Parts: sequence; structure tokens; C-alpha cells
Amino acid sequence: MKKLIICLSMVFLVGLAGSVVCFSGAPLTSKDLGVSFRVSSEQIYPGDTISIYVDINNPTQETFRDVPLFAVWATGPELKPQNAFYFPAPRDGSPWLPADVHYYKLDVPPGITEIELLAPYVWPEMPGFTGTPMVLFSGMSDPLFEKVFGTSDWLTIYFH
Repeated sequence: MKKLIICLSMVFLVGLAGSVVCFSGAPLTSKDLGVSFRVSSEQIYPGDTISIYVDINNPTQETFRDVPLFAVWATGPELKPQNAFYFPAPRDGSPWLPADVHYYKLDVPPGITEIELLAPYVWPEMPGFTGTPMVLFSGMSDPLFEKVFGTSDWLTIYFH
């Protein structure tokens, strides 16, 4: 599974999105089903409130069960898969380490499903901080971690 996640990260890094067939076998095109980011702003300055969400669009009347949703972020000058951090943060209190694979497993009902990745908070003033981009990647896979399911999304947020 870790190799699939690294592969998905590479796909996100080059900005590709694929189309797949849905779990019931009925084909969907890449524009029919997928994920998109929604952020408070793509430019964050001290004092700004930042929040990050993933919206899942399911235009069908079918509920897809046990869909793994991946949300990955990388920051700094070298965007390498082994430097990726995965949402959600570990729930057991352990540190949030690069390349620890985490994902949401959820049912995707018809319509829009909102997943809160980062609750709204105020970006602090950090003396000496020179700013850095944070690249976000999100996508779903089939339950067996064999294929990207629907479209993926990526977005860059700039912290100042």
C-alpha cells in the first residue's frame, strides 16, 4: 500500500488526474466524480485565518462505500514523495512524520461531502520566517488501493 501512496503522490506532483470505473462497474468520466480543495486563501499573511477543506463531488445516485481519501501536503524547496505529510494527523498522539501514510476511509454519498483537513485558525506572526509554499494534493483510490478513483486535485498555498 505504501508504494501505491508514493505513486499517488508522484501523480499529484506532476498534476495528473485519471479517470476510472466506479465500483459497480458503470464507467464514469474524470469530470463526473472527484475531489477539490477549498481554502480560505492561497496567500496567507500573519493575522489571516486559514482553513483547508476537501470537497468530494459524487454526481451519481450511488453511495460508494469504504473509499480511501488521501490528502497530502509537502513544503519547502524539494517536493519529494518521501517528504510528504498525510492528513489526518496521527490520532494516537505520536508525531506527524513525513511518509507516514494516513488516509480517511469513508462512504461517499451522492452530492458534495465536505472533509475538514485544517480547522480555521489564525496564522501567527513569526519573526525571521521568510515564507514558504505548501503544496496540497488530494485524491481517492478504490478500496483495494489499485487505482485512482475519480479526479484528484492539487493546490499551492503561500505563507508569508
